[in-house]
Amino acid sequence: MRSPTPKPEKTGFKNSTFVEAGKRLRDLAALEPFQPGYLATKYGEAAGMFGDGKGAMELMFELLPVMQGPSSTNGKGLPEDDIGIFAFPIVPGGKGKATDTLGGIHGFLVTKGAPPEAVDFLKFFSQEKYAKEAAASGGYIPIYKGTATAITDPLFRQIADILSQTTYHQNFLDQDLGPSVGRVINDVSVSVAEGKITPEAAAAAIQEAADQQ
Repeated sequence: MRSPTPKPEKTGFKNSTFVEAGKRLRDLAALEPFQPGYLATKYGEAAGMFGDGKGAMELMFELLPVMQGPSSTNGKGLPEDDIGIFAFPIVPGGKGKATDTLGGIHGFLVTKGAPPEAVDFLKFFSQEKYAKEAAASGGYIPIYKGTATAITDPLFRQIADILSQTTYHQNFLDQDLGPSVGRVINDVSVSVAEGKITPEAAAAAIQEAADQQ
C-alpha cells in the first residue's frame, strides 16, 4: 500500500517504517521479476521494451502511454486497447490507504528577474478554457479542478480519475527531500535491490545525509 511519508522523529529515517520498506524492496528484487541487466536500462529503453511487447508491466504513470510507442522498434508500440492501468498492490499491514498516490508534481517556474508579462501570461494560460483544451488534446493532465471531463483519451481519463480521488499524494522522495538526500535515497535503493547493503544500513545512510543538511 502506498504510505504517506512519516515525519522523521526521534529515529529519523532509521525509523522501522523505512527499514521495513527496504526489506520489502529487497524481497521483491529477490524474486527476479525484472529483465537481465535491468539496473543499466534507461527509461526510454524500458518504455520501448514495453512497446515491443517484451514486458508484462512497468511501474509508471502518465508517461508510459505516450512514451511506449515512439520508443518501440516500429515507432508505434502497443495499441491502447492492449494497455491497462492498476494501482500498486496493497501490502498486508501497510500504512496509508489504497487511494494514496505517489508521483511527480509539475508546474511553471518564473525567475525573480522575469518581466511582469511572464506572470500575466501564466495567469492567462491557466484559465479554465485553456486547461480544458490541454486536457482534450492529451498534452497533459491539468490540475485545474473540473477539467478532467474534457479528457478524451481513455488511459489519461483513467489516470485523471485516480488522481481526482486520491486521499494523499506524495511527491517523489528524491525531489521532495532535495538533491543531497534524494541522491542517497536513489543510490541506496539500488544497492538494497542488488543485495549489496542491508535495509538498516540504507536507512542509516539516508539519515546521515539528512543530518548534514
